[in-house]
Amino acid sequence: MSRLYLKKSLPQNVFNIQLDYLNSSSISCILNILKTFEKHINKTSTVVNWNYERGDEDLELIGTNYSEELNLKINIITVDE
Repeated sequence: MSRLYLKKSLPQNVFNIQLDYLNSSSISCILNILKTFEKHINKTSTVVNWNYERGDEDLELIGTNYSEELNLKINIITVDE
């Protein structure tokens, strides 16, 4: 789906992600989608807002890891429940 979108993507893209739970398969899937956008960074600007509930250290860490691993702007945002 992300590759199809990239053929007609907007010049600026914002992804707002807020999840309650991620398993290893989901983590890998989201990473692959974000890597696809990273490869096209010269064609489209992408910002990811990684929202996690206050106190959910696992989701905070995953977002932080993505931000360190990828050449995308990823905002780590704490939200109240």
